Amino acid sequence: VGGGGEGGEGKIGAWKDGKGHINIGAIDSVKTGDSYGVVSREAITDPDSGQVLGYDDKPIGRLRVEKVNGDHLAICIIDSGKGFEKGQTVLRK
Repeated sequence: VGGGGEGGEGKIGAWKDGKGHINIGAIDSVKTGDSYGVVSREAITDPDSGQVLGYDDKPIGRLRVEKVNGDHLAICIIDSGKGFEKGQTVLRK
C-alpha cells in the first residue's frame, strides 16, 4: 500500500482543502515535519519489450507533513510550488 519503506516514496491519494493526503504514514517511518518533493512521473519504456527502463520526473514542488494520520496516511501542507494533483509521486529527498 505505502511507498518504498523508510518513508521514501509514495503518492498523493487525495487533494482536499489545500492539503495533500499521501499514502505513506507511520508504518513507513513518516514523521510530522518531514519534507517531500512532488513530481509528475512518466515511465520510460523499451519500445520492443515494454520493460520500464526508468522514469522522467518533472518537479511540481514540496510538501511538509503536518500530521501522520495512520499506518498509510499523512496529511501535508504546501512548502512550495503549485499544480499538486492526486496520483503525483512524493519522494523523500
